[in-house]
Amino acid sequence: MVRASISLGYIGIHETINALFGGEHLYDSEQLRAKGIAIVERLRQAVDQWKDETGYGFSLYSTPSENLL
Repeated sequence: MVRASISLGYIGIHETINALFGGEHLYDSEQLRAKGIAIVERLRQAVDQWKDETGYGFSLYSTPSENLL
């Protein structure tokens, strides 16, 4: 039996919300926070679907962009 796992990492939820909805700070708006959470939930749904379709283990990771140097 072959075991494999695949990681999906993401950065930039805050920047995405700013680009889509203007300059209001994500943490100052319950509505914008909900939109950010919805993005992450959609990513989670995608990796769960891929796991079901392929049998591989998928993980979802948030990475601070400061760590990408």
